[in-house]
Amino acid sequence: MDRVIDTMDVDDILDGMIVDDDIYNDHWILLAPKGGILTVDKIALLKKSHIKTVNIRIPVSSVTERADFKEFTENYDKQLDQAQEAIKSISDGALVDMDDLYSMTSGIMDTLKCKSDVFTYLGFLHEYDDYTFSHSSNVALLANVFSQWMKFEEEDVRDLTIAGMLHDIGKTKVPIEILNKPAKLTEDEFKVIQLHTINGYTILKDRPIPNRIKLAALNHHERINGMGYPRKIGSDKIDQFSKIISICDVYDAMTANRCYRGKLCPFDVIGKLETQSYGEMDTNYLIAFLKHIAYNYLNSWVRLSNDDEAEIIFINPTELTRPIVKIRGHAFNLAENREVKIVSIL
Repeated sequence: MDRVIDTMDVDDILDGMIVDDDIYNDHWILLAPKGGILTVDKIALLKKSHIKTVNIRIPVSSVTERADFKEFTENYDKQLDQAQEAIKSISDGALVDMDDLYSMTSGIMDTLKCKSDVFTYLGFLHEYDDYTFSHSSNVALLANVFSQWMKFEEEDVRDLTIAGMLHDIGKTKVPIEILNKPAKLTEDEFKVIQLHTINGYTILKDRPIPNRIKLAALNHHERINGMGYPRKIGSDKIDQFSKIISICDVYDAMTANRCYRGKLCPFDVIGKLETQSYGEMDTNYLIAFLKHIAYNYLNSWVRLSNDDEAEIIFINPTELTRPIVKIRGHAFNLAENREVKIVSIL
């Protein structure tokens, strides 16, 4: 996949580089076509024709072409099978092996050179047949990274990661035809779905595991304004882990490919969470989460709504969804050009 880099001085161009624009001389005679490969003779012709600068493309691997992503995908698929089996077994009464559950996530994280890459990589995974288990694995991964961003103690990182893995265990008791229904749920069906929080807590409540893991299964759909479920409790009664898992839960649900809609761009999700979730989710955790995600995409290539491809070169701290990007060597501030936005990560 090619990307436009800074406009280069003709004296710096090398044999084999690819032209990004048609190049004409003063008489409108085409010297080099867009996409053409520059040879030594072509470069000499450009100099002879007094061409000073040229826009050049260079090959840059997309996320899905990276060796790290391919390794991540292989590890993810293997660990997902194990996670699915473990969650089903625990739901059916098997013992909760904390070390085993944690290793399913840490085994993936340990292969990443940059832990924050998990946010990018999860967005490029294919759609899995059983969303419940892939979602649980994803939330565990996101919770793991977030806990490290927040510099939690090792035990807290472990417990929060496992809370992410088990937060939706109650959905194993929801009829599959409701759980995977592609159309909008009826009011009665939604009430059945809501019971997964109580079911999850019921499955875990007598197990010898930290209480905060059990509470995350019960409270991850509660909201600090008291408008969540199942108990409609407010901020002061919602535990720390549940507040964090609720953010990871919503973020993954919005960025995942689903049968009834495509995935949303991370910057769209940041914008929606900024405008729709203040007053519903813990403000301190939400702001920290969104800022870290935005800064994770610094130096990434994106597609804009005007179909330009650009590199993110600066995150606007007061407008996370509108960074400064570089297009053909020129800075373009999306905060000052509101008709253009980021639509996808490349």
